[in-house]
Amino acid sequence: MFHSLLSKSEESKDVKNQSGDGQSNIIAAVRVRPLSCEELHREDREVLYSPIPGTLQVNHGSQDKLFTFDAVFKPKCSQHEVFEKCGVKRLLDLVFQGFSCTVFAFGQTGSGKTYTLCGPYSLFHGGLKDHSFCGLTQRSFEYILERTQSTQEEFVLSATFLEIYNEQVRDL
Repeated sequence: MFHSLLSKSEESKDVKNQSGDGQSNIIAAVRVRPLSCEELHREDREVLYSPIPGTLQVNHGSQDKLFTFDAVFKPKCSQHEVFEKCGVKRLLDLVFQGFSCTVFAFGQTGSGKTYTLCGPYSLFHGGLKDHSFCGLTQRSFEYILERTQSTQEEFVLSATFLEIYNEQVRDL
């Protein structure tokens, strides 16, 4: 699961929409990862379904639960689809209006955070060259570079990547 957050300035602590586009400043999206090879071998079954766009149903015996999100991505969705529809592009557009933006990914180990943000391990270490597997990070950089090259303005860009694991913060 990942969240996208934005704020115009450090002094602004209210939650009203300051971007002026009529959309919420917080977007909650969830991506359901496909079952792993090990899970398929054990004959595990999927327990998460998206019966209606923006909803996620957790099937747990007789206690099914339905949750609502701004976006729900099914296991077979592409990296491109996630980038186009999760709200990150909107945040990047707001960066060019002077907003500071944050993408926050969280979930248990093995839930797909790194895949969604960066793509598969083999994209960096195994010789995989297929751009379609690039994650939100690479796609965001490409989008920003395309935007900056189409204007005569000068830009100063900065990015920070942190990982919090077992209550330890690591600068990536």
